[in-house]
Parts: sequence; C-alpha cells; structure tokens
Amino acid sequence: MQLAPNDYHVYAKLIQIYYHRKDYEKAQPYKDKLYEAHKQGLLNKNMEDMFCFDQFTWNDKLVQVFERFETGPKDSIFYKHLFYIVNKDNEIEYRIQTEYSPVAIAQDGITYLLGMTKGDTHSTFGIGFKEDFKYDDLKNAIIQILEEKIESSSSSVLKKE
Repeated sequence: MQLAPNDYHVYAKLIQIYYHRKDYEKAQPYKDKLYEAHKQGLLNKNMEDMFCFDQFTWNDKLVQVFERFETGPKDSIFYKHLFYIVNKDNEIEYRIQTEYSPVAIAQDGITYLLGMTKGDTHSTFGIGFKEDFKYDDLKNAIIQILEEKIESSSSSVLKKE
C-alpha cells in the first residue's frame, strides 16, 4: 500500500487499526514515523502534541486513547498515555493516564504510574509500568479502574489558576 509520506493523520488511523487487531508490531513503524515528523515539526496543530492510537467501547462509552510525544524534561512529571472517557453526548467525562515519574524510576525502576483526572480531583493508583510494558496489560488495568475493581491509593483536589 502506498501512502502519501506526509499524511500523518492516515498513519494514526493505521496505528488504530493495528491496535484494534492487537498487531502492535505492524503499528510500530507508523508510530516511529509520527515521532520523526514530530521532531522535525511537520505535524499539524491537532497532532503536534499527541496522536490517537486506540479506541474501544466500555459500558456504552467511547474510550479514546492518545499517546503524547515526550516533550517534558526527564526530571519532571508528565502524562504520556491518555485514556479519555467520552459519553453519548460526545463530552469527555474524565481521563485516566500514565504519568511519567522520575521519583518512581529512581526508587522502583517503574516509568509510569496510573492516575486519573476527574473534575478537579486527581487520583493516583498503586499500579506502575516499566518503559517496555505490554499495551494489553495497560488496557486491562484501565478497564479494571473503569469497573471500579481497583481503588485509588490517594486523591487530591487540583488548584484552579
């Protein structure tokens, strides 16, 4: 199949197809191309920070999964994989995300912790993933959180600026 080399939106759609089929190895070259295009500043505004790589339905809600390009310094927390829970009115209800944590790396070798942002509350779950995690493991953990089988280990109210 021939693709226009700069049709990055199509690359993201192909990644979603391969993730839906659980054929993650075939998705990787397209992810690599998006990362390279990001480094070169070639992505449109709607993709300059992240791209959608999976979508699935849970309890009549759409879960859209995005991956952010690493843009933050390695010594600060940033959100890498974003699971947006979208209702029937196409409104985002909340988000569950992997959170890059330099503290966790230093202590346990864990790269990402799971967190959730719902309204003005941020929750953290006692679940961590290494850099080379398997997506199915992450997705299963997210579904367990959605089904309230895993409770948060801490919560805090976010400051409004």
